[in-house]
Amino acid sequence: MPIPVVDDATITILTTQEMNEELQVFDVSGKLVESKLIHLDLGNNSVKIDLTKLTKGIYTLNMKGFNNQYRPIKFVKF
Repeated sequence: MPIPVVDDATITILTTQEMNEELQVFDVSGKLVESKLIHLDLGNNSVKIDLTKLTKGIYTLNMKGFNNQYRPIKFVKF
């Protein structure tokens, strides 16, 4: 079930090492609509994602990095 969001979302990411990752947001048709490079430190990281530019609808958040161990997160923008 998709997670409901309004203007922004905060995700917590636990890492076992320092790394750079790319957050990607895709619309329901698979089109890339947002991309953000982030730096993650060892341990817990809170990342706030600004979603104000997105129209209402269903989206998928992916993290693209060297380990590719993250699963997609579906959310609904209201």
